[in-house]
Amino acid sequence: VGTRVLVILDEYDRVADAAFRRDVAELVKNLSDRAARVQLVLTGVAQNLDELIGYAPSIRRNIVGLPMRPLKDGEVRDLLRIGEQAAEIRFSDEAVAMVTTMAGGSPYLVRLLGHQAGLAALDQGKSYVTEAHGRAAIERVLTDWNASLPRRIQTSLARDEARANWPLLIAAARAGSSADGFFSVEDVWTELGGSLAPLAIERDLKQFAHPGDLLERLDDRAELRFRFAYPGVASLLLMSAAMTRLAG
Repeated sequence: VGTRVLVILDEYDRVADAAFRRDVAELVKNLSDRAARVQLVLTGVAQNLDELIGYAPSIRRNIVGLPMRPLKDGEVRDLLRIGEQAAEIRFSDEAVAMVTTMAGGSPYLVRLLGHQAGLAALDQGKSYVTEAHGRAAIERVLTDWNASLPRRIQTSLARDEARANWPLLIAAARAGSSADGFFSVEDVWTELGGSLAPLAIERDLKQFAHPGDLLERLDDRAELRFRFAYPGVASLLLMSAAMTRLAG
């Protein structure tokens, strides 16, 4: 009486039991119907709300989706500072800038790159993380990330069509940075700076939108949209492109 209960279910995207998801949906509906002073917060990694909670139309009016925006540069610095205090190390300004650029606002990538950069420094018996340690961390992450992709995705990325359209795929990765990952031909055209005709972009994107390929497509009445079919490919492409720029 006179209070409010908040229940947090973290890593909800890892729930594999469909019956459990149905039970949670029913709980949300019952709590709402009774105007109970109880709220559930379901957190997880997903392209959209339906992917996280499952198809549950009966509770759509009872829930609000809050996609996470990318971290700002200052927030990246704050996150790394927490790691500095916990591990008793210190990041140089150059290392922070490199992690910020490569992470693209992703909290997961900030933690992963910061962790690997810190390990690279500690392996050398140092407590000061330099740009060289940041570069080593990026190379390690890219290698491990690529190796973790399904074989079909690795094959798709290595084929001649992908190499020939590498700038297009990089632009598509940047265009797909929205919460649900979808992007349009116009979005890619904008990222390319208008250097390629929209019809040519649509044609080239479609060649990667077959079952089991890099992209999936959504045809609706408004416009044709695409997104990367396997999580992490877009981030891998962006990090690879950024690393190439650094090497140049």
